[in-house]
Amino acid sequence: MHNDEAVKSLLQNRRFLYELLFRVFAAEPDEALLAVLRDDHVVGECAYLDDAVIEEAGAGGDAACGEGVAAAGDASGDAGAAGAACGTALVEAARAATVDGLRSEYTRQFIGPASLPAPPWESVFRAQKPVLFQESTLAVRAAYRAAGFKAAGYPHEADDHLATELSFMAALAEQTLAAAEGTDDSDGSGTDGTAASVERFAVLVDVQRRFLDEHLLVWIDEYAFRLTDAAGPRSVYAAAASVAALVCRRDSDLLAELAALD
Repeated sequence: MHNDEAVKSLLQNRRFLYELLFRVFAAEPDEALLAVLRDDHVVGECAYLDDAVIEEAGAGGDAACGEGVAAAGDASGDAGAAGAACGTALVEAARAATVDGLRSEYTRQFIGPASLPAPPWESVFRAQKPVLFQESTLAVRAAYRAAGFKAAGYPHEADDHLATELSFMAALAEQTLAAAEGTDDSDGSGTDGTAASVERFAVLVDVQRRFLDEHLLVWIDEYAFRLTDAAGPRSVYAAAASVAALVCRRDSDLLAELAALD
């Protein structure tokens, strides 16, 4: 299974999307980010999330694109085209944006000084009140520690910031691809495509499944909805949040299928 080129393509796709989404939410935008978001390559990568493509590699699909981008839902018409629709909405929003305008929106949505309409922290959605560093934050931190991951913003940023959780998934996606190729040595085991690599792959898949189920999937849909309600359906950040929600849902299914394969 680890040598299956279709599976490797899916692993490369999920790494790309998690890394891109992390960058979108982690810091102010620049010309380089906007150039990537305007490229049709993003639509192609998001289209990989669609049912037909996933089934080709042996995994199942999911429901339609999250409610975060109304335009994407209208354009889709069926769940199987949700990835392409969400990707198109993101690219079109980026093409209509300017760096200065996007920087202003980033400040408004993620920094302040006014209260944030959609705070990007898991604990806020768990507790249903604007309070950080709750029990869920400590659980996220424990998951990072168990996987040997150190958040870039630690200790100045709460561990359950959306960008940090996406960064965690991106790091593990990179390790999962390397394990599938027999080149991962992130745990110091010297994997080389042998049984150690297969075991490492299974461990990484399990860690990511649990993190999605216990954390990102608990709040990402509601976050995307609230951000869209605040920013509008044509916002780059609303579009990116909808892509993130779809990525997490589809990835959960993909990881379950990978876990079931020998």
